[in-house]
Amino acid sequence: MSVTSHEALSIVIIIYFCPAFFVAAWICRCHGCGKQLGWFYMALLCLVRVVGSALQIASEINHESSLHTAAGVINSLGTMALLLGMLEIIDQFESTLQSKPVHQRAWTFLHLAQYAAFILYAVGMGMGRADLNKAASIIVVVVFVVQVVMCGVLFRHKHELASESRLLLVAIASIPFLGVHVAYGLSTILVPSDSVFINGLTNVLVSAFLQYLMEFVVTTLFLYAGVVFLPDKQVEADNLEINLIDESRSGGNYIKLLSSR
Repeated sequence: MSVTSHEALSIVIIIYFCPAFFVAAWICRCHGCGKQLGWFYMALLCLVRVVGSALQIASEINHESSLHTAAGVINSLGTMALLLGMLEIIDQFESTLQSKPVHQRAWTFLHLAQYAAFILYAVGMGMGRADLNKAASIIVVVVFVVQVVMCGVLFRHKHELASESRLLLVAIASIPFLGVHVAYGLSTILVPSDSVFINGLTNVLVSAFLQYLMEFVVTTLFLYAGVVFLPDKQVEADNLEINLIDESRSGGNYIKLLSSR
């Protein structure tokens, strides 16, 4: 049985996001849930992509429209998860500043807008309402533009905390790739459904490079940030564990070290 182009792309997506999910889950465990939800959104993105790709393969094999619709609804979470991940990284940097250049209402607006966009996507795909999909895509574009502006505002304050400025630079580095991703999502809504851009092998190639390749890059950047910027307590715990192991290997009294705790 030959593998179609859609199935091949789905397999590649699963190959990347499956191990990425375990990395994201480990990062969530190290950072904790708390207010740092950016890493949770990255784990959600990985899970969504794996499940969505599996449903896409199943729909290609069984030719069931319900599976294809379910895959579309689940995959619509991907863009929101990336933007929410970026938003949380920006929020984490802003929380370390003494001054708060971004008003609290802006953060609330961005979260609510992205949740609304997902609801519109889900309802639009489930009911075949193109107008709802267009509305959701426009909301996503507005949210992305606002987050880019917020990065610019916070960049002016990066000198206040030089050690954490790299976290903001990760968000800024992701902007070009997220921009391509968002622009592609908007174009798929505005282009007619019978266009070559939407159907056939051309659609698979365009989607692979303009959507999923961009997701691979942004996900790698965000996971890198999650590994590099571990909480101080986690770093101290890791160093303590290494020191205990070194003591045991050098003939130190490892049992006494443990019992003294």
